[in-house]
Amino acid sequence: MANDPVDHLLMTLYTMYQWGEPAENSSRNGILHSAETQARNDGLTEETFPARPPIKFLEKECPFIMVVEIYQLPDNLFDLLGKYQVESYDAEGTIFLYKSCINKIGELFHNSIGKKMGMEQNYYVDLVREIVIWHQLGYWITHWMPGKDHHRWNVKSYRYDDKSKEVHEALAMAFVQFAILHIEDDNRRNHYQILFYYMLDNQQKLYYLYNQLLKHPRFGWNTLLGGITMLRILENPDEVTFEYLLDNLTAI
Repeated sequence: MANDPVDHLLMTLYTMYQWGEPAENSSRNGILHSAETQARNDGLTEETFPARPPIKFLEKECPFIMVVEIYQLPDNLFDLLGKYQVESYDAEGTIFLYKSCINKIGELFHNSIGKKMGMEQNYYVDLVREIVIWHQLGYWITHWMPGKDHHRWNVKSYRYDDKSKEVHEALAMAFVQFAILHIEDDNRRNHYQILFYYMLDNQQKLYYLYNQLLKHPRFGWNTLLGGITMLRILENPDEVTFEYLLDNLTAI
């Protein structure tokens, strides 16, 4: 796994399925970036994925009280840990991470389960933060990352609201699983999975919809990306549904 969780997800996605805009080979200086990418990123290297969203940490106080029991997590926990904010559907959004809440969940997990696994609290705080980053990157990938066809979501049909939340949440959670499953170290991968399922406990039903994607008979990461491509070419936002995504899992 790359040291940077953003690199890990985005570079794996590009390497395996050609989604995104990483550096390309150049015989002159080793790498070649688009003019837009060069303008937005200073000091690019082959090790750093250049096409990434802005990520900001917010210091505001966590809105929920520290709980004692594992089954008392707020049912909208992932909304309290971070958000992908879109000001305009035809522009890239920004990822915000709520540092205080992330620290609290890391502490809670450490006190209830993590101590028995033999790792320090800060280790679990890091894992929580990386899961939240992957979750928010899932929103950004769906909305803004150029697909294999080099297109983003059609602004005519893209929505980021309550009506479209099932689609976006299922895909965001699926990309968390993509990131976890492609971690090479067995122990670390298992730690992420244990923590991920811990965070999922007591969550609203829509946070579990990703399971229907992963268990679908036509599921594969390539067919999931094909389903996103099919969503992106729609022109009517009312057609953007979770059922449409399931019906259009196909390799493209």
